[in-house]
Amino acid sequence: MSNKAVLDLINSQPFEELSIAELAHAYLMRCGSMCRRWELKLAGRKTVSDLPNKAKAEGAYLFSLDAIKGRWPEAEKLIARYPSVALSYAYYVIKDRWPEAEETIAQSPIWNNCYQNFLEDLSKVSEAVDSM
Repeated sequence: MSNKAVLDLINSQPFEELSIAELAHAYLMRCGSMCRRWELKLAGRKTVSDLPNKAKAEGAYLFSLDAIKGRWPEAEKLIARYPSVALSYAYYVIKDRWPEAEETIAQSPIWNNCYQNFLEDLSKVSEAVDSM
């Protein structure tokens, strides 16, 4: 199944109704260590709705990173509910500030500190580009 076919399938129905087999193909295409770790969370489960909510958010983040290779607006509300996942999504997928998730990220001192460092780095890059 091609990336486009997987994306069409996933966008054709609610995220929680997708079967694990349908998602596993998309998530594991690159077979990186993060994807293998997430694959273990799928063991013995039949649908996404059987997963804990944070695992659903992690899966949606990994799919956007590995398969879509960009933002997945339909999953952002779920991703934004978990500070560590929201930070990863902002850093690796959006590659910019993510105002919609900032309140959630701020609830965790550790992830908020990382997010603030990320924003400072973005600001420095922007200043450097502007001064060229």
